[in-house]
Amino acid sequence: MISLLACPGDSRDLQKALDLNQEMVQRGIVRNVHTFSALMNVCVKAGQYQAALNVYLNDMQASGCQPNVVTYNTLIDLYGKMGQWGEATRVMDKMKSEVEAWHYLCIAKLFNE
Repeated sequence: MISLLACPGDSRDLQKALDLNQEMVQRGIVRNVHTFSALMNVCVKAGQYQAALNVYLNDMQASGCQPNVVTYNTLIDLYGKMGQWGEATRVMDKMKSEVEAWHYLCIAKLFNE
């Protein structure tokens, strides 16, 4: 189902993606970071920036799903297109700190084995 969400072309595809997301909710299918990131990306590509923010701020965060690099990149693109450079920078800084933490964890594990 994620691949169906990730291939937008126009507003009809956005509506299909939103409908598919709703169907997943109705069927009790657990959505994950990949589902939310793909749906956000469809919204951004269709120019529906508020819808993308709603997916992130309402659906994704409410589910307890943690963002990944794809989510962060989509948010940076979204905020950039909205002209919200402060938010884009904040997301980039958060992503950078998480990547750096992961990097240092890997190094620590490597040297302590």
